Amino acid sequence: MDFSGKGKLRYISGYVLAKLKYTLSKEIRNSLYVKGKETDLARYQFEMDIFNSLTCSYDELNMSTTEGDTLLETKRKQNERESLTNVSDVTFNFFQKLEIVCREKFTHGRLVDTGKYLFSSVKEEVLGNYDLFETWIKCVVSSRNQPTEDQNEDISNILSTMVMACENYIEIFQSVVTLFLKVNLSQFRRDYLTFLKKEKGVALRKKVMQKSLKATKSFNMKFFSEDNSTNKEVSFLRLKSELMQSEKFFNDNSFTKKELISLGQYFKIKANAQQKKDGIIHVLVKGILETQHVNTPEESHMDTKQAGPSGILQISTVSTESDPGPSVQSDPGPSVPSEPVRKKE
Repeated sequence: MDFSGKGKLRYISGYVLAKLKYTLSKEIRNSLYVKGKETDLARYQFEMDIFNSLTCSYDELNMSTTEGDTLLETKRKQNERESLTNVSDVTFNFFQKLEIVCREKFTHGRLVDTGKYLFSSVKEEVLGNYDLFETWIKCVVSSRNQPTEDQNEDISNILSTMVMACENYIEIFQSVVTLFLKVNLSQFRRDYLTFLKKEKGVALRKKVMQKSLKATKSFNMKFFSEDNSTNKEVSFLRLKSELMQSEKFFNDNSFTKKELISLGQYFKIKANAQQKKDGIIHVLVKGILETQHVNTPEESHMDTKQAGPSGILQISTVSTESDPGPSVQSDPGPSVPSEPVRKKE
């Protein structure tokens, strides 16, 4: 984790302790001068001492910390009174370990498995983590100034103090872990909703694209025959657009050889009728892409000739005044001399 991430983690750690200290301070105020609350008040005060030992001022921390860059996030968000809580390095090490444990628990797979019980299942496992609890005990013990024991003090009082301290350590550990898990769960929820929003956006765009493709009328011979534009200019431009996107358009849309030859005749593209389908497609694609526009009937018309056995469709431009449409002429072939009439004897 870089210093920016550690800075945010340190800021969240301070927030967790400050939130618990605020709740505890209200309990102390409500217990003051209340009869029968003396024991609770002593316990609350002991817990407050533990919280105070886990925090320190910015000036003290700035002089003693080994990770000064992690203080920048809290300093940036600090107000004029500098009321944000700063945690000591020992406490910060505990929260780093806690964050690693939480990160391993809050996953998409676990969310699918546990559903609405995600938080309770993660909380149970984290609170039962012995290594994490051991780190917490070391953190608290090293942060607090242990009072010197009076040799004349009754052993029962010493044991009672130790038991109360252990109870407070466990209770504060549970409170810290629970609140930190809530913060982690909130961040996990935001990240997951952001992920879902992106996924839904991608799925929606894909659905709209598929719908638009279905709404667009595909080019086929029916489209070509129903085209009423001048000299079928719309069909030509549409076909050229499809071929510019993919030169395998004819192969992908299962045009027959007869249909390909018909398109070649109409768009004045020479093609060998005896060639295989792939050869005709190659000639047709090249011709359509190189043609800029379809000649109008007033400019020229097609004259298709079939040259004997070669089967080459030859298209020539013939000027005409009376008949603007295409004329098809066939080669009459070689002339055969007529047999002379034999005179009847």
